[in-house]
Amino acid sequence: LLVLSAAAMNKPRASKALTPREFEKQRRERSLATTKRAMAAEDLADAKAPGTLRLCVRAVFLCWAFLPATLTFWLAFFLGPFRRRLWYPLLTWCLGRAGACFVKWAQWSATRSDLFPVALCNSLAGLQAGAPAHSRRHTKKLVEDAIGCSIDDYFDSFERKPIASGSIAQVHRATRKGQVLAVKVRHPKVGTRLRLDVTLLAFGARCLEVFPPLRALRLSD
Repeated sequence: LLVLSAAAMNKPRASKALTPREFEKQRRERSLATTKRAMAAEDLADAKAPGTLRLCVRAVFLCWAFLPATLTFWLAFFLGPFRRRLWYPLLTWCLGRAGACFVKWAQWSATRSDLFPVALCNSLAGLQAGAPAHSRRHTKKLVEDAIGCSIDDYFDSFERKPIASGSIAQVHRATRKGQVLAVKVRHPKVGTRLRLDVTLLAFGARCLEVFPPLRALRLSD
């Protein structure tokens, strides 16, 4: 009798069959946990001090991004109509191409007509919700990693074209079970590029403070 009781105790219990709803819930929880771990790893990588090589590559890219506005600066300085009609939109395009740090500056500047010309503020206002969008492939990957299944299987409809794009993320309209949703998707490598740009801007500010007239502005602060 004791042997039989011990055998019964050691016998593995049969796992309870999960209902489809419980199985779907567990699958979503595992997918969400995986996405959170991936985002935490990305944030940890963003927190590391950028290397010299990456800073140099980023500096070269920024020089190339602002090259059109730089080459036409003096023409815009002396010709008011050219400046208002062509150079301000060109500068806005360069800022949007340069990345989140410069888009954020443009968004702030668009609200400061007390500091900048009204025509420039009107041009920069286009980046409030019309910043360059990232690729559909990136959106598809991030959303499907988060929901744990295909976009078409989870949403009733999902608009591939974003309804708005800002400095950090873009927003897509979607519907699920009759509800209209706004799905916000972060731009690729935005944290890393922000850190690189802030480091380069701080270095540039320290270089400008070498000149005595600019030292009192405390640009590095």
